[in-house]
Amino acid sequence: MSEDRTTIWVSRETKQRLRERGEMGMTFDELLQDILNRIDELECERGEQ
Repeated sequence: MSEDRTTIWVSRETKQRLRERGEMGMTFDELLQDILNRIDELECERGEQ
């Protein structure tokens, strides 16, 4: 992970939802990257149809 970091403010509910979505040992950064990658994939699939 890059040493260049920032703080993102989210509600406790959002934080809990992120925790439930992630895999054991996954950081929030890794989880958010995974979610963004999945969004990119879905957008590519829609563009190909």
